Amino acid sequence: MTGTEKKPLISVAISAYNHNLFIRRAIEGVLMQEVNFPYELILIDDASTDKTPEILTSYQQQYPERIRLLLLKTNIGQTRIGKTIYENCTGKYITWLDGDDYWTYKHKLQTQVDFLESHPDYAGCFHDAEIICTVKQDDNKEEQAHKNFKYYSQFNRYRTEFHPWDLLERNIIPTASLIFRNKDFSKFFETNKNILFSLNWFIHLYSIKGSKFYYFNETWSVYTDHSLGISKRIEQNLFKRDNIKILKKLLKDDYYREYHRIKIYAAILYEQRQILYNSFTYKKSFFFFMQSCWLYTWYTLMLHVEEQKYFAGRFIKRQ
Repeated sequence: MTGTEKKPLISVAISAYNHNLFIRRAIEGVLMQEVNFPYELILIDDASTDKTPEILTSYQQQYPERIRLLLLKTNIGQTRIGKTIYENCTGKYITWLDGDDYWTYKHKLQTQVDFLESHPDYAGCFHDAEIICTVKQDDNKEEQAHKNFKYYSQFNRYRTEFHPWDLLERNIIPTASLIFRNKDFSKFFETNKNILFSLNWFIHLYSIKGSKFYYFNETWSVYTDHSLGISKRIEQNLFKRDNIKILKKLLKDDYYREYHRIKIYAAILYEQRQILYNSFTYKKSFFFFMQSCWLYTWYTLMLHVEEQKYFAGRFIKRQ
């Protein structure tokens, strides 16, 4: 099928930045999919300075009926890339890959879309991912690498029914594994312009709100862990502080504040604890260290307050 006979059932987006060593595998993993429905492939390049734009252009010329190409002239970063992708996705479902990851199973799309079509009570579905780590000791990125793990499921706890509280506990879903229902993301991106490094986690939290994901206990994609990846180029504390920003935003959301307030405070406390465990915290400045200590104490107190309110509420209900 050509992919233009009908409106695509699913939009597949691949975002790339200087991924010329990896991008062919990402694209081929999508093109090998065997499906009985139309899909579109959106390729977006964030002003790469290597050969990535030329590679993307060659694929678009080979598959003009299926591939839409967005070549940006200036680098806009992950949040604005995300906004651009979701503004261009027309399918009922969405899945997003980074240009250095790829799919390994030719029936992945068919299996996951079939499940969502027959289970409208699920907001999305995902699977495990293999980790291929090429970070070496002399890369100075070893602390932030996943070199001790072969699969995501080794350091995340996945359940067949995966709920918002599982995601709040930082059980991270491999980005390339998740397929979820398209919804209006315009307000989401408009109100979250200051989220720079943990965008995918926030999108997952937004998508699963009031619902659940299904987990396939299968390994159908590969996460490439290399020294040029964004999680290796950015200091770890910046990710942690972004995570706390996200969690504080959730406290202002009616659904999350009502049903998951304790989990959110526990998650904030966990992130603040990780900042204190990070050796960089002690190298930065005395003020930053003291601020981190104070915030840890404050969120510990807030968690205890919320827990006491919860237990008191349960006691009153039983009277």
